[in-house]
Amino acid sequence: MLEELEKAIKQLKNNKAPGAGGLTAELFKQGGIELKNLMLKLIDKGEWRIRTNQELYQLYDEKDIVKFCKLSRLRWAGHVMRQDDDDLARRVLLSEPGGKRPRGRPRLCWEDGVKEAVAKLGCRNWTVAA
Repeated sequence: MLEELEKAIKQLKNNKAPGAGGLTAELFKQGGIELKNLMLKLIDKGEWRIRTNQELYQLYDEKDIVKFCKLSRLRWAGHVMRQDDDDLARRVLLSEPGGKRPRGRPRLCWEDGVKEAVAKLGCRNWTVAA
């Protein structure tokens, strides 16, 4: 089962809009073995199926998967911000894309999710706090 899950995660395309839970393909790819083990609990007899909230609470011992993913995102953001200034991941995170944006509402990016999660914690400047 784990091999099939890893294969499915590898096939996810990057830079796509997140799903209903706000989880991006990049998050699944960086989630590590803990996230994969949590996802394996969702598979029932080799098939994906929708579970009730009660079933999810029993499966995860009251762990909230969205909270887990958001904490992982914050942990990764802090890790990247503590890297040297010439580190590639830090340069990419702090870079500003050039070019002209299309009309309409701007698309959400990974950093917007980090800013929202940090704001709920009461921190104003997450790059300094990291």
